[in-house]
Amino acid sequence: MSLRVVIAEDEGIIAMMLADMLEEMGHEVLATVADGPAAVAAAGRLQPDVVLMDLRLAKGTSGIEAARAIRERHDIGCLI
Repeated sequence: MSLRVVIAEDEGIIAMMLADMLEEMGHEVLATVADGPAAVAAAGRLQPDVVLMDLRLAKGTSGIEAARAIRERHDIGCLI
């Protein structure tokens, strides 16, 4: 089963590595974002199957806060 994924990770090299690994496993990476508001916006716009979320994101947003907003607004699961 292939998943459509958004990656929320503020470390660019880690985001690229995760994207590469997921694509090698056959999943589709729709976007990588660095902060909570961008993660919420991307989830709403792209409607992924899941958002892979870092615990600490840029601009002082926690992954937990962003995951909560994504779940409440868009009913999309997040893995932190």
